[in-house]
Amino acid sequence: MITMITHRNLKYALKLNEIGNYRRTAEALHITHSALVRGIKTLENYLEIRLFDRGGGVKVTPTDIGLTFLEQARKVTLAEGDLLKEIQAQVGLEKGILRVAMGPFPSKICGHAAIGRLLRRHGTLRFKVGILQYSKIMGAILDREIDIGISELGEAVKNEELRTEPLGEHIGVFLCRPGHPLLDRRSLTISDLLGFPWCCTRMPSRFTDHLPADLGLAAETDPLTDELVPAIEVDVISDVAAVIANSDALCPSALLMFREELDAGTVSVIPFHQPWMVTNYGFVYLKHRTLSPTVLAFMDTVRKVEQELFAEEERFAKSIKWNP
Repeated sequence: MITMITHRNLKYALKLNEIGNYRRTAEALHITHSALVRGIKTLENYLEIRLFDRGGGVKVTPTDIGLTFLEQARKVTLAEGDLLKEIQAQVGLEKGILRVAMGPFPSKICGHAAIGRLLRRHGTLRFKVGILQYSKIMGAILDREIDIGISELGEAVKNEELRTEPLGEHIGVFLCRPGHPLLDRRSLTISDLLGFPWCCTRMPSRFTDHLPADLGLAAETDPLTDELVPAIEVDVISDVAAVIANSDALCPSALLMFREELDAGTVSVIPFHQPWMVTNYGFVYLKHRTLSPTVLAFMDTVRKVEQELFAEEERFAKSIKWNP
């Protein structure tokens, strides 16, 4: 006879509410369909309430009282996670685990290098690393799915639950294939660049303030978020070089993002730069959570990598005979 609510069954109920389908929920939890049904039924029997209704189709929806229960269950699981993190924060660096999410740009520029250096010094550390769009990193932090993020700071600085730390501004450029028609032109304007499709990840709304309403072939504005959605939207930055090397598409990017390709001559920098073309990423984490020794060590390592990058950036900009 069940005499308590188990964490496992709470997890089942919350996931079922999120997905709304027994089969897909079981697949997401890596359990059998019958195990999920049994877990939900056990929870309902103990509570003596019905948590979910199932209509004529496969969609499962929570009952009114189920919604109330699930809201409190989510708070309980978050509080449990916070308690475990506070305990783990006292364990020490050598037994730590780092859960971090990074945007596509900072992951390649500084994040993965910092993880490698940290692992070299502390070989017993464990890592869970995600590469996410900046808009998803903030949610992952608030949901306690990660310990820290390296992300665009525009929206994070407005959230009272979060603390942010800028990591500096890096030069932004437009990249293209060698032989691109814009490379032979002088006195370029942003309108000239809008005449070609842009290939990159989504860009924060702060960029739209510096662009005309008509974005031409380059991009469009998301009406809900004001984000800049490029004509060729990608999630994996490494894919971009191949696209622009084989087309007339342009890539708005941090200068250091494709330094290997620039060295190899497979991409070129368009001689156009404006003051607003800079990165604005940094650390993002929960304001009222004690940072573990592992997180603090990671942050310190990233800062050191960033210091080296600024010196490299200055030298590299000069080496390509273009320095804004």
